Amino acid sequence: KKCLLPLVITLGVFLIGLFFVLFNSKVQTFIVKRLIAQYNSTYNLKISLNKISISPFKTIEIKDLVLLDLNNDTLLKSDLNGSLSYISIDKQTIQIQELEFNKLKTNIIDFKNGTFNYEMYLPSKTSKAQKKWNITCNKFKIQSQGISYHLKQNNKDSLLYVSTDFNSIGSFTFSEQFTLKLNKCHTLKNNIIEISNLQGELKFDSTHIQLFNFEIATLKSRLN
Repeated sequence: KKCLLPLVITLGVFLIGLFFVLFNSKVQTFIVKRLIAQYNSTYNLKISLNKISISPFKTIEIKDLVLLDLNNDTLLKSDLNGSLSYISIDKQTIQIQELEFNKLKTNIIDFKNGTFNYEMYLPSKTSKAQKKWNITCNKFKIQSQGISYHLKQNNKDSLLYVSTDFNSIGSFTFSEQFTLKLNKCHTLKNNIIEISNLQGELKFDSTHIQLFNFEIATLKSRLN
């Protein structure tokens, strides 16, 4: 028994050390950046982040998440905070209980030739063989500093919508396709269109943004 005591102590110290190493933000950031680099190379994507921290209680914090489009323009930039229900790299499954986007900036471009600047990130473009990521989020909150929608045709860029103060609550799934459900959405100022509330389901594919059970209210009217 006395001979086993040093082994037990050594094993205990090793496990404690391993625990702190795995939940060290710098180690997590290094591992995730390596995974992102492999994913970018495999699917020709342009994703980066500055820092990630996942606690033992499955809370997550991401700093400076950036997605670029094929022209190296910023498609999305945001800080994220949330809580995870389940994560498996092997099964390529992430279940998110709640996620908050802070200081989000996004820029959607419709090239009017049947393509959008987000097309490269759609599930149909990033899935090979049977390997598909399945990501679900039960609830998200968005506090945005800027959302814009452009129409580009014949080298002409037309800004159709811009918001500098955009807030939304909803859920999303990313599997065979990307589906976004909005329970509440409103913009507050400096908009071409002033929206007081937006509800519905949006499905994104390479050529369309489809709307289902859609209801929109401006300061003066309502459409559903």
